[in-house]
Amino acid sequence: MTERLFGLNLESHPTFDLENGVFRAAVDSSPAGVALVQSGAYEYANQVFAALLGYEHPGEIVGRQVSVCVHAGTKYIVETLVQKIDRPGSSPTVLASCQGPTQDGSVLSSVQISSQSLAGKGQTHTLLQVNEFLPCCRDEDLPSACESCEAKYRRIFENLQNVYYEVCYDGTILEVSPSVEEVFGYTRSEVIGNSLYEAYSNPAERDFFLEKLVQKGRVSNYEISLEHKHGRQIYANITAKLLYDEQGKPEKIVGCLQDVTLRRQIQDALQEREKILQVIFRASPVGLVMVRKGILKWANPAAYKILGYVEDDSFIGKDTSIFYPDRSEHSRVIRSLALMIEHQGLGKIEARLLTKDAREIHCLLQSSPLYEEDLNKGLIVCILDITELKEAEKQIRLLNRQLIRAQEKERQNISCELHDCIAQDLATLKINCETLVDSRPGLPADIRESLSNQSKVLQKALQAVRDLSYNLRPTNLDHFGLVPALKEYCRHFGQENSIKITFSAVGLDHVSLSPDISINFYRIVQEALNNVKWHAEADRVFIHLVYVFPELILRINDNGCGFDTHNVEHKEHKMGLGSIKARTELLGGSFRINSKLLQGTSLVIEVPFSEEGREAIKTDPDH
Repeated sequence: MTERLFGLNLESHPTFDLENGVFRAAVDSSPAGVALVQSGAYEYANQVFAALLGYEHPGEIVGRQVSVCVHAGTKYIVETLVQKIDRPGSSPTVLASCQGPTQDGSVLSSVQISSQSLAGKGQTHTLLQVNEFLPCCRDEDLPSACESCEAKYRRIFENLQNVYYEVCYDGTILEVSPSVEEVFGYTRSEVIGNSLYEAYSNPAERDFFLEKLVQKGRVSNYEISLEHKHGRQIYANITAKLLYDEQGKPEKIVGCLQDVTLRRQIQDALQEREKILQVIFRASPVGLVMVRKGILKWANPAAYKILGYVEDDSFIGKDTSIFYPDRSEHSRVIRSLALMIEHQGLGKIEARLLTKDAREIHCLLQSSPLYEEDLNKGLIVCILDITELKEAEKQIRLLNRQLIRAQEKERQNISCELHDCIAQDLATLKINCETLVDSRPGLPADIRESLSNQSKVLQKALQAVRDLSYNLRPTNLDHFGLVPALKEYCRHFGQENSIKITFSAVGLDHVSLSPDISINFYRIVQEALNNVKWHAEADRVFIHLVYVFPELILRINDNGCGFDTHNVEHKEHKMGLGSIKARTELLGGSFRINSKLLQGTSLVIEVPFSEEGREAIKTDPDH
């Protein structure tokens, strides 16, 4: 019997009044059979209750003793139920076979009846409710029916997965299901008569459990630790109810026990793993944050340190945009990470972030979703401060630029020395040989031939020195600019190596390039054509130099044998690609190479154009 009768809260009406229309309406509208009993007689009943007992109208049973309408074999149960409630507020249940009003006294049905005490006007009423129908049974069939029910419930009892138990209040085990052997290792006969309290691993835990049980009368899903027969510890989830004797003293405890050792071990393992993760989380030098819908949810100490905050000055709950120097950088990072996560499951990008004191730092961000199917549930973002690394790279680029400039300066000096000194001396010797032959017509033929051969050797040496001087520092690059110098170099290189080279330049007619850009682009073309000569086995090369604001783009395509770009790192030194890449990076540009076996190679260089070049275009009147 519940504390609420079909929407009527009995606890809110401490004094029951039969004349109250609310109570009558609740009883009359109940789909179950409900009756009020006082002093062993029916005081009030609804139509359903009367019909269950075989009467046409409730008035036919009002005033009659309860025992008249109950089967003789169960009268004592119902009388006990009506006369006494075990404890105030409790709802004991009894099975009673109710006798109908037929002349032959046959049994009409068996029903399950529950009761509850109600106080009203100084008197105590008992509220009876018929909860459910049970199979009908005649008196002569009762023994076999009892045997069938006993066998049925015996099978249930013997096959329980959990452990059912009954113990005295002092802990002596009165009854236990056979499943106790699977859980504790003891047979049923070994534990009955022994004390359950001795199985507790911790006596203090046992005392606390008993105290709680006495206070509430019932305990559900209470976890305790017990000892197995072989000494190992097991964990059990226990449900228990305390029963009282006629004097209201604790008499017996009944309940059910479930082995949760495996679950507890899993929980302990998870807790240990969580502790390990927490230690890693706090000790990690890499910043770790969780972001959900653009809002920071938590962060580790390293993240606070990188972003210039202290943990007391928390940024939890704030939008991530506060860490970016401007809105465009924030949008760029968010879009790029989302796109990479969508296609690769992991996002990785360099970003500029702001610390608390408005200092800009460079960071490497790596992001991964908590749940791949729903990014809104959160992202884990790793933050690595690479400001010092970027500064070191900047210094390395500066040193490399200075090194290349020094190298080019030294080449220029050597080129001048070769051209102005050695080449001139060789030219003088060649002229002297030719003059000597011409001025001495009487020289023997063999000497003339020897001097003529020496003159030819000097001519070859002179040409080699001039070529070397030109390769070291092309003079037309300084005198005429990059485009004319490349045209001449491509023409000369193609003739010498039987390679048809097509060179074109677009958008550079009125552009003044800096010496750094000119010499590096010239060297890149030199290196690329040497690769074609020694590795590509190509007979056709297309070179395009284009200015498309704000970049200079150089494309070099050949129809050679191609190669596997997956192994390009191993070929960089052999093919001079490392030098091309280094020169491109020194100019702040990007290097990209595409190649397939037997399908040629394509090299693309993209370099940001300098302010000087842009100003030259803007101020040129013919542009």
